[in-house]
Amino acid sequence: MDSKPSGTIEELIALVKKLRSPKGCSWDRKQTVSSLRPFMLEEAYEVADASEREDWNMLKGELGDLLLHVVMAALICEEDDLFTLSDVVKGISEKLIRRQPHVFDETSSLSPEEVEQQWESIKSKEKKEDKEGFFCSIPGGMPALQTAWRIQQRAAEVGFDWPDAEGALNKVHEENGERRRNKGRNGRCPLQYGKLLPSHGIRAGKYTPPHKQKIHEEIH
Repeated sequence: MDSKPSGTIEELIALVKKLRSPKGCSWDRKQTVSSLRPFMLEEAYEVADASEREDWNMLKGELGDLLLHVVMAALICEEDDLFTLSDVVKGISEKLIRRQPHVFDETSSLSPEEVEQQWESIKSKEKKEDKEGFFCSIPGGMPALQTAWRIQQRAAEVGFDWPDAEGALNKVHEENGERRRNKGRNGRCPLQYGKLLPSHGIRAGKYTPPHKQKIHEEIH
């Protein structure tokens, strides 16, 4: 293999296969899908952080790190005869075509909001056909606020929503009162925050505690 990378996905696949071969790297060879999980999560957060900073050089590197873990996880599954990387690519390609009929099946112009509603509507129908639960597509390992935002977003699709932020705020006060009456046991306030944050222009996945940078500066 040439010492200077060509920049193709095929080359990356070949590199990962060599790392996991008997003549490759012992660390890479011992990895499993489970052992890669914390690294994959960390890389995903680093991608999000670079995007938030609009540090494009950093984003380029972090996307590469995340891509490495995606490729390695798929190749591990391929080694175990579960599925192949080609199956992964085929699956996402089919999903894009299936969930965006306004582009691939018919010519129509939709607003970004309408596209999102269409995607979620088709997704919901698919979940029903597969007999999956309404919230089953929401990962269990997401942070609490992100989970609350996604639950509220899904619930709003079937009309379970407040018309404005005021209704959600009243519910927060109600849940806080219930929490005090129950001697501090957690209520369901995170669900209401899932509504309140977007109403103030804050997406849960983007929220960074305002004191984080201050603490970082004090430590350093």
